[in-house]
Amino acid sequence: MKISEIVKKVKKIGYLPGVKKRHATIWNCPCPDMAHPIGIGNHWNEECRYLNSILHDLGPHKKIFKN
Repeated sequence: MKISEIVKKVKKIGYLPGVKKRHATIWNCPCPDMAHPIGIGNHWNEECRYLNSILHDLGPHKKIFKN
């Protein structure tokens, strides 16, 4: 799955882009306390290297992400 596809899914869930670092952007979850941030790489054409940790870090949002 490409990073652009993952970003589309994350936006659909309600995540908001946060701090942009050199190789990744930290996305904040829609929860009031933003307890489930995830990092997604910034190279849109590459295969997503963070997919496994994203699925782990999504917490309760994992079920929505998989749909």
